[in-house]
Amino acid sequence: MVTHPETAVIRARLTVEFSTHPLALSPKTRCCWFFNVLKIFLHSFFQAANDCDLEPVAYEFFTQAFVLYEEEIADSKAQVTAIHLIIGTLQRTNVFGVENRDTLTHKATGYSAKLLKKPDQCRAVYACSHLFWLIRRLQIHDGDLAGEEDPATPKKIFQLLNQMIEALSYVPAPELALRLYLQCAEAANDCDLEPVAYEFFTQAFVLYEEEIADSKAQVTAIHLIIGTLQRTNVFGVENRDTLTHKATGYSAKLLKKPDQCRAVYACSHLFWVDDQDGIKDGERVLLCLKRALRIANAAQQMANVARGSSGPVTLFVEILNKYLYYFEKGNPQITSGAIQGLIELIKTEMQSDTATPDQISDAFFACTLRYIHFQKQKGGAMGDKFNTIKV
Repeated sequence: MVTHPETAVIRARLTVEFSTHPLALSPKTRCCWFFNVLKIFLHSFFQAANDCDLEPVAYEFFTQAFVLYEEEIADSKAQVTAIHLIIGTLQRTNVFGVENRDTLTHKATGYSAKLLKKPDQCRAVYACSHLFWLIRRLQIHDGDLAGEEDPATPKKIFQLLNQMIEALSYVPAPELALRLYLQCAEAANDCDLEPVAYEFFTQAFVLYEEEIADSKAQVTAIHLIIGTLQRTNVFGVENRDTLTHKATGYSAKLLKKPDQCRAVYACSHLFWVDDQDGIKDGERVLLCLKRALRIANAAQQMANVARGSSGPVTLFVEILNKYLYYFEKGNPQITSGAIQGLIELIKTEMQSDTATPDQISDAFFACTLRYIHFQKQKGGAMGDKFNTIKV
């Protein structure tokens, strides 16, 4: 390896730091001193090695940083701050190959898991969230990692991640834990590990049902679940049916009707994926949209009873846009007749004596009709399809 001038500077500074080792200081002062040394490792020495593209030197500095963390930093608050520094620095690196990055990330994961097992370590949660972003960058593989007695196989890494998320119950942080379960499920999907991905989804549903009670948090959580499930392609028919059934069921149980409606029509995307080999179940898509339409009708009736006037037609227009989306994508179950009927329903609602004027809904509907006109003018096969819709 060719010696870079920056390497000599780094080694010189390192020698100076360790030549002033404060052996006679009190344990607390020693901890502070070693923490400062750790910051120097990460902020100065390592960054220089990374910028100079010196992987062996950068790896050595990270190894020394872990040794300092493990042997010399005993204060719990300093440990949390230190793991923040380590993870943050590792996130910014681009010098490591797959093997070295896997080794370092595995170590950071282990130390974070130990911190999360301490009930008073609330700040460790935030280090944990950054760590999961880092783990998503891993090219997880089977086999031994250099310098590791315990190989970091995909199964072991995901087991460790699961333990870390379970440890969040000490904080507690159920919403963050749910997000991390879903991130792990997506990572397992990328690694083609169906049982692992299914287990993480199962844990996410359990957490949703038992720990997330706030109605607004439930809305956010169910949309996160739907979006993550939509992006997965690892599941067989049985497992996917089970998960989509749960997602649809929870969507229909949200507290407010508008939230129910939006979550249910979002579930339609679970049955129609645009990828070449994606799922395309037109019948179940139509069932979701019809169910969303029934919920929207119920919301209008409730508004009429409560206020003496019907609410805005926004939900109907949103559903109309979903119908148009699937119609354009070639779903045979979505016909021009169904779209025509929905347009007439919206016009009737808007002209009703009990209708509440709403400029936003009116503009939304007008834009949707303009889109239909635009598609008609395009000509070709798509233009012919849209010409069957009368507006």
